[in-house]
Amino acid sequence: SVMSIRSFSPWLRERFTSDFLSPNARATLCDITASLVTCSVTAPVSQIFNFLVTTPQAGSLSTREQLRLAKKFLREQYFVPLPREELLTVDFSKPVPEQQYSWRISKVALRDFGMRSLYVTTVFTLFVSFERTLIGMMR
Repeated sequence: SVMSIRSFSPWLRERFTSDFLSPNARATLCDITASLVTCSVTAPVSQIFNFLVTTPQAGSLSTREQLRLAKKFLREQYFVPLPREELLTVDFSKPVPEQQYSWRISKVALRDFGMRSLYVTTVFTLFVSFERTLIGMMR
């Protein structure tokens, strides 16, 4: 995420010109935007990492099995399940159908993305603003 502010924010500043914002306000706005975009992109990767390191059986699985487990985690956590068809008769000779998921984002995903974006954007924007102020004072 620090990389986003260091590389993406200056790119945004070059393209976003404004007569009504001061250079510091424009820089801060671009820092916030860069952090929000990066948080949205990196949130699933971060969640997969957290899931795999806190799941005891994941350490003994092969890479392929870890990827399958991570895919299942994301699907179950971040997408809304489709309603299952009611079974009128139970046929034990057939396996239970696998749960299907829609492409609609779940409330859990919105909460996770929102919280991550809020705290990461706040911390990194404050850090970069503080750093920019100190550099300005030293010049």
